[in-house]
Amino acid sequence: MLKTAIDTYGDQGRADVADLLGRFHQHDAGKAATLRKEMAALTGETLPFRVAPLGEGFRAPTDAERLSQAPKAPFGSPEGADFTAAAGMAEALAKQGDFAGAIQHLRTSPEATQPYLAAVHQLMADRNPVHAMNFAEAMDKAGMASGGGGTAEPVAGMETRSDHALQAPDPAVARDVEVVKDPDNLPGYTHWLAQAAKSDPQWADQHGRTVSRELYKSDPKAAEEMVRQGEANGIRIGLYAEGHQAEKSPAELVKTANGRHLSMGPDSGSEQCVAMVKYAVPELQGIRASDWKEGEKIKGPGDPPLKEGTALATFENGKYQNRATGNHAVVFEKYGEKGGQKGMWVVDQWDGRPPNSSFIHFDNPSGGRIRQAGNYSVIRRP
Repeated sequence: MLKTAIDTYGDQGRADVADLLGRFHQHDAGKAATLRKEMAALTGETLPFRVAPLGEGFRAPTDAERLSQAPKAPFGSPEGADFTAAAGMAEALAKQGDFAGAIQHLRTSPEATQPYLAAVHQLMADRNPVHAMNFAEAMDKAGMASGGGGTAEPVAGMETRSDHALQAPDPAVARDVEVVKDPDNLPGYTHWLAQAAKSDPQWADQHGRTVSRELYKSDPKAAEEMVRQGEANGIRIGLYAEGHQAEKSPAELVKTANGRHLSMGPDSGSEQCVAMVKYAVPELQGIRASDWKEGEKIKGPGDPPLKEGTALATFENGKYQNRATGNHAVVFEKYGEKGGQKGMWVVDQWDGRPPNSSFIHFDNPSGGRIRQAGNYSVIRRP
């Protein structure tokens, strides 16, 4: 084909072939020299290794374009890989610009199975997909990438991003959720997340929160275990919505009230809902209800995950309207069901009715504004 280019296009063909040889020489000098020798035998002339300037209108592909064409799973599926070991290798490779030493090590390492390499690649891609792509290309040149280039099985994988811009959050988070559903993967996964936090704490915080919350929807206990494993590895997993917490549990509040309204400080004697919430959460005592800050909104069962005792209130345009009717403040107990309908259990009080457990539905067409769970938000910390 190269000889045909010279025969057909003459000097222009020679220039193009020389340019191809020059660029090939930059990637693999040995093979380029062999190709030039074979060309000389065919054409009777030895062409130089020439790298021509890029022509007008030509531009190198962007990283985003390269990523869109790169195999998503160059090493196949990571199923069965040791994620703890893979996390250590991914961390080491993140600091390397040249993979020659790593390739030499992996070529003789008994642990360098295709699932292991797939796990390493995906952990790298989660933090820096371009670096992971370069690693896969280097491994491919070394003959060590044989995954076929397809999409990985949905048992492992990390979110793909490039400086928070090239994101595919939904499928990536779903794959991570599948990983952490297996309790054996949690130590390695949270260790990897803790390592990622050293270089990109904002991303690690967001990713850990997103994965744990998706897991919570199907397996709350597994999500809570992820939080504990994160703490053991020195990273905080933001599963729960940030807000003010009652000092006593909802059950203890009802027991303390013993049929009487709860209030204290400037609100002493009040039977209003705000008085009970301020009693339950003393740190709200010095803050007027009209100055409360709206946090995460309640969107559905288990969304967002809440700790027992979280203070909630209805907000309008980001503010709690401190008026006699149409607003309410409560202490969260748990998400649940009543009569086949989903909602949340809370402890609240109002005029004529001391603290007790109440059920607030998510879909309650006949109920007023304060009887709709979706109208509540966390009272966030300033």
